[in-house]
Amino acid sequence: MDRALNNRYKLNISFQHIYVDFDDTLIVDEKVNSRLIGVLYEFLNEGKKLYLITKHTHDIHESLKKYRLDGLFDIIYHLDPSDIKSKFIAHEDAIFIDDSFSERKGILKSLDLPVFSVDMIETLEN
Repeated sequence: MDRALNNRYKLNISFQHIYVDFDDTLIVDEKVNSRLIGVLYEFLNEGKKLYLITKHTHDIHESLKKYRLDGLFDIIYHLDPSDIKSKFIAHEDAIFIDDSFSERKGILKSLDLPVFSVDMIETLEN
């Protein structure tokens, strides 16, 4: 027998749009972040919109196919390394998920949106 306690959180935020990074967020150590994928599918079941926003250095569509994730996102923003992600976020009722502290800080500072790191995914689970 194995027993475990699970953390449950109730966030007081309302959002309809989820912006997610690819490298080291959706894909970690060349594997799909299954916990994040589960949360994203929960959002899809609730009718929310998913956006991939990435500075991935390879062909993002080929990478999505490689990991069997093509078709998951409503819109894909494939940015240049010098682009600022906040300039591509068009919704006020959105959240942002990224492994990069500087990217999260930029979104929070410029758009005042809720931001989440990879280790905060459990706060988004139902």
